[in-house]
Amino acid sequence: MSRQDAPPVSPAAVAFGLALLTVAAYGALALAGFVWDDEPLVVRNTITGDWRNLPQMFTVDLWAVSGVGINSGYFRPLMLLSLTLDRALWGLSAAGHHLHSLAWHLAATMSLLSLLKKAAPPWSALAGATVFALHPIQSEAVAFVAARNDLMVATFTFLTASLLWEERPSRGALLGGGLAAAAAALSKESGLFVGGLVLALDLARFGRPRGWPRYAALGLAASCWIGLRTAAGIDPATTPDWSHWRYLFDRLPALGAHYTLKLLWPWPLTTGHTLEYLSPPLWKVVLGLGLGLGGAVALVIRGGRLALAGLAFAGLSFAPSLAAIALRGQMGERYLYAPLGGVALALALSLRGRALVVRPGLRARERPDLTPAPPRLAVGP
Repeated sequence: MSRQDAPPVSPAAVAFGLALLTVAAYGALALAGFVWDDEPLVVRNTITGDWRNLPQMFTVDLWAVSGVGINSGYFRPLMLLSLTLDRALWGLSAAGHHLHSLAWHLAATMSLLSLLKKAAPPWSALAGATVFALHPIQSEAVAFVAARNDLMVATFTFLTASLLWEERPSRGALLGGGLAAAAAALSKESGLFVGGLVLALDLARFGRPRGWPRYAALGLAASCWIGLRTAAGIDPATTPDWSHWRYLFDRLPALGAHYTLKLLWPWPLTTGHTLEYLSPPLWKVVLGLGLGLGGAVALVIRGGRLALAGLAFAGLSFAPSLAAIALRGQMGERYLYAPLGGVALALALSLRGRALVVRPGLRARERPDLTPAPPRLAVGP
């Protein structure tokens, strides 16, 4: 049988293969214990040991019921629900908790793959999803049980964008997208930015927002989150004051270079990076910023407006982390978890070798980047 006569690889087999690789990469977490914030938030949590506390999970601050009992301003009931499921299934076995987090990482990867396949050819989509699943920078978010909310919000965000991809989605997709958007916000506050991803994709494909029922569903999901949080009486989160922001601004070039170089060369992996001791030499700052800017431009040139939409979402989803960095000085690698999904989208679009040409009011079409040939393949509605 010739190569041309060989049967095509099914999408299910491709997804299964990627899942196996991801499990192989992170399966050793089953041997790990609880670390850092896992101890107060998981082990000493006061309400996750009993399902009868389920209604209370929608009325409390995430950290108010931890072993340290502080008010963080974080309203994340689905995170508490996931920890309750762990306690019911595994007790305080760290292995069970870590495998549950790995399952969420797999869910985020598959949700992203579903979105990428709508925007790029199958193998380009697979390449983008593989980078997201296996990039070493994801290790902190997957390894810390206390960081599971990052995996959950990414899962629901990518799922929302996938379900609401069509300008006129079916009723089922519209309902599912709205529920997924609400779940994203109830997992972590940054889930409210899922509307930004949908909007960026619309602007890339159509030149303007399209399909008002989709945005109505997103607005209803955000209103649900606001209503539940208001009813719960959760105090506002502590925000940095002017001195914090000025301190961050002075180190912003070094911070940008730090995260860019971490994406390109993630070793050594560590949770010990702090803003106070961030003082790379000038050449490293210039190198990091230069590579970051050059890489972004190259992705947009190769991938077109959809690639730009992915990078825009990466920046939008990373932005809330700046407040946390300014306030506490801790530069967590987990802050890049969801943003890497936007980078993966840009990468998948750039690998397909074609740029998406979009003109307002016209159908989106593909054409070779470097030839003057007319549009040949319609990919939009």
